[in-house]
Amino acid sequence: MPIVAINSIGETLLSLDHLEAKLLDHVGKEDFSLERLIEMLPQYSWNQVFHTVDRLARLGNITLRRNGFEYTIARSSHQVSGRRHR
Repeated sequence: MPIVAINSIGETLLSLDHLEAKLLDHVGKEDFSLERLIEMLPQYSWNQVFHTVDRLARLGNITLRRNGFEYTIARSSHQVSGRRHR
């Protein structure tokens, strides 16, 4: 089921599932800074991109690396299941 965001005036925004696919496609080709990725996806809000990056990083699909004040997003060399072990 696609996740659809609604903005503050009730307009339906683009599906976050579509954003996830686009983000993984971009990152699969080369690494990007978070700011560059946001610039490449102007149809999505900063919050939508950040939320999707955070979710994919927690699932192990991408990695975030900090370099000074900038974060680089890269495709993870291995994927982890969404389940957490205790």
